[in-house]
Amino acid sequence: MNEIILVILTVFFGTFTAATLGFGKGLIVMPILTILLGIDMAAPLTGLAMLTSQILVILWFRSSISFKDVMPLIIPAALGIPAGLLIITVVNEAILRPILGILILLYVGYRVFQPELKPMDPAPKPLTWGAGFASGLLTGAYNMPGPPVVIYGDTCCWEKARFRVNMQSFFIFCSSLSLVGHFVQGRFTADLMGMYGWTLTGIFGGLAAGILLDKYIPEQLFKRLVQILLTVIGLSMIWSAF
Repeated sequence: MNEIILVILTVFFGTFTAATLGFGKGLIVMPILTILLGIDMAAPLTGLAMLTSQILVILWFRSSISFKDVMPLIIPAALGIPAGLLIITVVNEAILRPILGILILLYVGYRVFQPELKPMDPAPKPLTWGAGFASGLLTGAYNMPGPPVVIYGDTCCWEKARFRVNMQSFFIFCSSLSLVGHFVQGRFTADLMGMYGWTLTGIFGGLAAGILLDKYIPEQLFKRLVQILLTVIGLSMIWSAF
């Protein structure tokens, strides 16, 4: 029961973060669930929880949707996802955990130091294809589509509302295709669906809290707290290898 409570709280905070910032759920949920449940269950469970919350966020903020922003990312992401799914099939979890930790720390470093990026809207095709493929690769392997497309969105200088909905629109595609791969690979079990049922409490609670409290939380403070949490998670993932 303690494990279920931790899973629900993790999904709650991940959903709350995604509802307020527009990204971050996979970064928070996947590493913690990997520690709690192992990567074989954590990967599809994170995908299911992400897809559910993404659909709900899109429905709530549907007036800000701009599909033309994310359509160029779809094809390269579709090519990257199968490669990522292959990685978790053939590479040992003991190797994947520290790699995931390193990726998280690299992303935190980017968000902390936030290098100046030349605004480009629309972005050039090589950048679009690179961001899309990298996001697909991370989706298939870790359910972490965010980092490449967040950097891409920063480069395109999307304002907050446009950024949040563009992220969720793109993530819906990535999560859906990734879940098809997990289903084909036989990861959809009765235990998985039972645990997914428990996460719905965290999803709806986190989304409601994010929508209600978004305007009252200083964005910079919240970002700093998320960065601290991600740093702790990343270090713990690396430490697990030793």
